[in-house]
Amino acid sequence: MLGAQRGLGFDIQSVLATPEKPDAPIFIEVKSTKRVTAPSLFKDSINLTRNEWVAAESHGKNYYIYRVYFTASGTQIFSIHDPYGKSVNNDIYVLPLSYRLDFAESSGHFLDE
Repeated sequence: MLGAQRGLGFDIQSVLATPEKPDAPIFIEVKSTKRVTAPSLFKDSINLTRNEWVAAESHGKNYYIYRVYFTASGTQIFSIHDPYGKSVNNDIYVLPLSYRLDFAESSGHFLDE
């Protein structure tokens, strides 16, 4: 588990062993929420960081999002495989909502008190 390391764009690095690729790496981002009831036919949204989205793009079919629902009746996990590919195919919709602004002393000034 790599969740304590910041900036990787995923929480867990694991292996999905198949006969063709016994050591194929996968990268999993975990997003969780508490709900009163279990999800049924639903629409949902999650927020990803820029690093998470860049990781989804660069790892492609090796990237997963696990949406974990903690409910009164138990825990359910919804898996989204290759979210970047799904966005290209219009199976999911991704909307960038925030912008990071980096600035230095030369970018402005402190207001006098």
